This record gives sequence, C-alpha cells and structure tokens, in this order.
Amino acid sequence: MTTQPCIEVPWITRLTGEFILPDHRLLAMALAILFLLDCITTELILILGGVELNPVMAGIVASPLLHMAVKAAVFLFVIATTGYAERRVPASGAVALSAIILWYGVVIGNNLGVLVGMR
Repeated sequence: MTTQPCIEVPWITRLTGEFILPDHRLLAMALAILFLLDCITTELILILGGVELNPVMAGIVASPLLHMAVKAAVFLFVIATTGYAERRVPASGAVALSAIILWYGVVIGNNLGVLVGMR
C-alpha cells in the first residue's frame, strides 16, 4: 500500500526526505501547536523572572529566536522520523507522535502552573 503525501513542500522534502502522511496531519498540527505554546509559556516565565530548569535548554531559551529555531528543527526531525517509522511498521509513527504529544501536554501544563503561581 502506498500513501500520497498530504503536504508537499519541496524544501522540507529535500531537508527531511519524508512527507507528512495523511494520517499524521492532525498529530503533526497538534505537536506544532504544543511546541509553539511551549516556546510562548517558557518565554513568559523568563520575562516574569523565572528560570529554565532544563540544563540542556537553559542557554537556548535565552534567545527566543534560537529557541524557536531549535523547536522547528526538532519538529522536522520528529515528523521525518515518525513518517519513516510509520512506513516500516504501521501505526508506530502515530504511537510515537501521540506519546510526544502527551509529554508536551504535561510540559505545557507545568508551564501554565508555574505562570499561575508567579502571579
């Protein structure tokens, strides 16, 4: 069974070598929204005097532009990897994307909790 790509963006295709599968479109959009919300809530926390607790990201979040660029690169990597996995083992990519979405739901929940506690 072959699937037709639902999004064909030449530079993304050259960059990742993969397409977003039709079944993954909604999951990919959800992940993109969560990544954006993570960047926004993290930036708000920093503006209000909070600190980044993840030592890997501490230097990255100091620059909002760099933070967004890293999130975009991670997003493209995740979409390419899960698209490849889905072609090799059906449903594996969707399961992986779902797990990442759940994790980022927890991250956003934590960030919102921190923001509420800062008021």
